[in-house]
Amino acid sequence: MERDKVLQKFFSNDSEYYEKAVVCLGNGYGIAAFAYFRRIIENNIFNLLDLINEEAENATNSEEIKVALAELKKESPMSEKIKLANKALPEYLKPNGLNPLGKLYKVLSEGVHHLNDQECLEKTSGVQECLKYLISELSDRKKNQNRFKSMVGSL
Repeated sequence: MERDKVLQKFFSNDSEYYEKAVVCLGNGYGIAAFAYFRRIIENNIFNLLDLINEEAENATNSEEIKVALAELKKESPMSEKIKLANKALPEYLKPNGLNPLGKLYKVLSEGVHHLNDQECLEKTSGVQECLKYLISELSDRKKNQNRFKSMVGSL
C-alpha cells in the first residue's frame, strides 16, 4: 500500500502508527488498520483543533470558538472534542452540514468494534481521502493566507 505524503507529514509524531496502519492494510488486516487510524486521530485531535482555531480567526464567532477549544484541551471525551471541532470547522469543510471528523471517527470505531476485515478494507480509501482532504484544505488555506498577508504587506 502506498504512503500518502500529506498524511505522513501531518502525522509525523505518529509515524509508527501510520506505518503500521499501512502495513496492516497491505496485508488485509482492515480492523487492525482502523484501530491505528483511530488512535492517530485521537492523538492528533489537538493538532486538528489548532488548525481549526487558526481558521476560526476569521469567523464571526471566533472568540466563542477559541474559548470552547481551550476548554476541550483541558479534559473532555473524544466525542465532545469532535462535536466542537465540527462547530469550528469552516462551512466549506462541512458539505450539507455533515460532521466530517465525527463521521470519520464513527466509521473507524464501527470498524474496530463491528465490521470484519473486508468491510474495513472497503472503507479505507474513503477514510484516507477524507483525512487528507480535511488536513490539506486547512493547512493549504493557512499557507495561502500567510502568503497573501505577506504579499499585501510588501505592497
